[in-house]
Amino acid sequence: MIKTTLRSAVLLPAVLLVALTGATAVAAAETPIATLTCVVPAAKQGKIAAQLRKFAKDYQFEIELALSPDGRVYSIRAWRDDMLVLGSNAAAAEQFTFEAYPANAATPPAHTMSRRVVRKLRAEISEVAACTL
Repeated sequence: MIKTTLRSAVLLPAVLLVALTGATAVAAAETPIATLTCVVPAAKQGKIAAQLRKFAKDYQFEIELALSPDGRVYSIRAWRDDMLVLGSNAAAAEQFTFEAYPANAATPPAHTMSRRVVRKLRAEISEVAACTL
């Protein structure tokens, strides 16, 4: 089952977001296993939520999307048994950064699997974003 939420929220640092939303604390303390940086023009940001939901459905992630009260800053959390993906455009309005972490330190996903999933995320949102790994 895919859980998607888009709500206004005060955005929190990733470590606190992970702690408050129930993901493992290990994920917040580790170096990301893959990072994706995307430039999404303001005119196309309204489409990114739908594309992220499609990615979540296609690759069996649950996803939560939070939007700042002014509607400019997104906070994204997607997770499944092996991986946690955190994303935000808090640093710059048009620059989204997604970081993948193992969801469980005891059974981390293979590095190649993590990069493959992040490449699929890049492909999924490429209609509205120019992304680099």
